[in-house]
Amino acid sequence: MTDVAAAPEEAETAPSGPPLVLLALAGVCVAAGAGLLLVGTFAANVAGYLVASLLTIVLVGVYRRVDLIRRLSPGYRPAPAARRVVPVLLVAAFVVAGVHVWAIATEVAS
Repeated sequence: MTDVAAAPEEAETAPSGPPLVLLALAGVCVAAGAGLLLVGTFAANVAGYLVASLLTIVLVGVYRRVDLIRRLSPGYRPAPAARRVVPVLLVAAFVVAGVHVWAIATEVAS
């Protein structure tokens, strides 16, 4: 018979890594924001701004929080490339959001 109390210990020592799914979702948000630039309407620019800035920042924040919690487990396997992707995603989101803000400001001013 297996010991039921041993199951949580196995889960704690199971190898884990950073939550790459959250980074992938943040990348999809940046790409969606960039794609909304092609539409060019006011509503698309507002939606692109929200997706590229707010949603990306929230996803990266959740990624860092979950990664920090996972780092405390003994079976954590770091992914150095993932740490390099975070700043690239944030800069890309900032640029895309900036272009959306410029388009929104241009339309409001005219």
